[in-house]
Amino acid sequence: MNTKNTKYKAQALAITMVVLVVSAILGLSIYSRAMKDKLLTIEERASAEALEVADLTLDRLTSKSIDDVVTAISALGLEADPTANLENGFVLTENNNGKNDITRLLQNSEKYFDTPILGLDQTYSSLLSPICPIDVAGNEYQITLKSAEENYEVKSGYSWSLPAREILKSKSGCVLDLNVEMAGDSRAGFVVSKYYCTYDANGIAEDCEEYEVSSNFVEKYCFSDDNINCNDVSRFYDPDSPWQKVPEGNVIEYQMSLDNSPTEIRVTAIGGTVSVGYKLWNPADPTATECAQGLRMYQLRATANCNGVYRGKEILIPEKGWHDPIFDYVIFNNEGPI
Repeated sequence: MNTKNTKYKAQALAITMVVLVVSAILGLSIYSRAMKDKLLTIEERASAEALEVADLTLDRLTSKSIDDVVTAISALGLEADPTANLENGFVLTENNNGKNDITRLLQNSEKYFDTPILGLDQTYSSLLSPICPIDVAGNEYQITLKSAEENYEVKSGYSWSLPAREILKSKSGCVLDLNVEMAGDSRAGFVVSKYYCTYDANGIAEDCEEYEVSSNFVEKYCFSDDNINCNDVSRFYDPDSPWQKVPEGNVIEYQMSLDNSPTEIRVTAIGGTVSVGYKLWNPADPTATECAQGLRMYQLRATANCNGVYRGKEILIPEKGWHDPIFDYVIFNNEGPI
């Protein structure tokens, strides 16, 4: 009888230990899951704050003239990087290790902008408060400004526009080189449209020539590997339609002058994405930079590191105001010959 009681007590102890071990494992799993959820929530919050810092930074800078922004950043005096320029890029840093470039830029904004962005008794972090405080170790903001390459991807049915007349107001003898290349589908094509308008003394359009689908207004191009036929004619292009064949890497040249320059040159991608590059230059003096003035494109990037999470945004800003990319409902029909 005593032996049986002893054995029963041992079994009860073993069962109790198993229950305790299982409970401990369950408890650790729940705790681990709770900690992971907490860390994930913290990371999501930090990510949202970092992205918000980048958004707010770009919003404040893009509300001003890009020329004024470039002048203000160039005059800031980034003594830590004497090689900083528009080609290499200006990098402004704000952290709790003595770097306060962004605060200095915005405190001096009254010299360059119509209205100041930051008071002399403020820091950029205080302006952003309470998100991503800079006094937390590791938190950091950065602004990068540099010249960008003049090359753009245009999706099928969308148009890229160059306001040629506005840029050429005080220039003459310039040649526009358009370099349109495949950006994926070799069977894509593109249409170059030219628009002609006259303006009054205030720069307001008075009259525009009636749009016609003719060689004077519209030029249609397809990519051709053999320079004889459009790539995969059966897919898109009407063999009887006057599509000009463009070998990969071919440059289309337009003579530009104040007398006959179109107000706007528009490149519309057909059947696939294309890459558009351009250059304005003077054949009489290829080294001159006058033709290219007003065509510079700036790359403005704002980033933030908040609690170990790094996020950022980047935008391209033209030196002169251009038209936004638009969807061309006139040309695009999704399928079939045009």
